Amino acid sequence: MEPSAARSVAAAEDRADSGRAARHLAFFAFVPLSLLLVFAAVREPFTAPYGFFTIRYVCPFAPFSYMFLGLLCSRIVLGTRETGAGGFCGKATRFLRRWSAWLLSIAVLAGGSIGFAFQGNYIYEQQTTPQTARTARTVACDADNAVVASSEFDYIESLYYFRSCVNYHFLKDGEVSTRGGYAPLHGSPAQVRHIDDLDTERVTYLVRGGEKITETRHYRIVGTTVNGSNKAITLERR
Repeated sequence: MEPSAARSVAAAEDRADSGRAARHLAFFAFVPLSLLLVFAAVREPFTAPYGFFTIRYVCPFAPFSYMFLGLLCSRIVLGTRETGAGGFCGKATRFLRRWSAWLLSIAVLAGGSIGFAFQGNYIYEQQTTPQTARTARTVACDADNAVVASSEFDYIESLYYFRSCVNYHFLKDGEVSTRGGYAPLHGSPAQVRHIDDLDTERVTYLVRGGEKITETRHYRIVGTTVNGSNKAITLERR
């Protein structure tokens, strides 16, 4: 077989392999997402106003969508080597086809990063903005000031903003489950079974919405700060 013919056969095989890979990645990326959307649409009338679909449900399939986009971009770039006519228009066409996918990906990434920087951890399905970052900036945390989240969920959600807080805890009367998303917190030294178990002079108790603080014998409430759906209740030792 002549070298040019061999190269043509190899190129055809590469295109076929790339096409199969793209179809597989597209299947794993978009079919589960479509099924979740359909299931949520059917279930929504029976659970309203409590929705079913949340963004975190698609996390297991997100890597496949990223790989699919990467493969799509590479196919666009590699497929423009012999396209387009000569002259300025041909060069402009090749440039747009070659780099449009990459530029679009970078624009989406930049837009998401800028939106997160200004908006914060926005929960779309609840239409609320926790404002945890603002709360963290106004809360003292040291050996004399403990910060206690009202649940494992709030502890995990706010952990990023209190990552430098060495006296950060969560309130849980019983044992944390060894299964599910809270399993890493089972046996954690951050767990506090009751606020009275702390020995600090002050405690900031983080609650959400209409939750109430548990009764305590050793502390008294001296102030409350509200940031969106977040509420920081300050207590001092009696």
